[in-house]
Amino acid sequence: MRTETRSLGLALFLALVCCSWSALALNLPSGTLTPGFGITTSSGNFDHAVQYSPSPVLPAGVIPPHFQGRGVFILDLQTARGFVVAARVLKSTGNKQVDAALIATLQKWRVSPRMIYKLYVPVSVTAPGTFVFGTPQ
Repeated sequence: MRTETRSLGLALFLALVCCSWSALALNLPSGTLTPGFGITTSSGNFDHAVQYSPSPVLPAGVIPPHFQGRGVFILDLQTARGFVVAARVLKSTGNKQVDAALIATLQKWRVSPRMIYKLYVPVSVTAPGTFVFGTPQ
């Protein structure tokens, strides 16, 4: 009986911690990337909030010679550490290979912890593979 009480107490404690953590994450705003790798949210602007942001590298010939595309990608973040949990396309650049390269690269990005739970990343792409992040759409 005593072991059952401890197990129940531990289960209730863990449930409370999980619920509290989820509630904390829900209070964070989403944000949009700015050209200087800052983030604009409903709470204000945060300069240099993106801590690690490699650019995609594309093999030669993937982008047609006169290609120009604009897209928007969404990053779902692990809020406590700023890691990207998932990256997906909201608006395509118009080239599936470019979108795939951006998704793979954006999943490596890191954002300042406990700032936002979701990041919208506007990007412009031009041939031969120039990427400009945070460009207005």
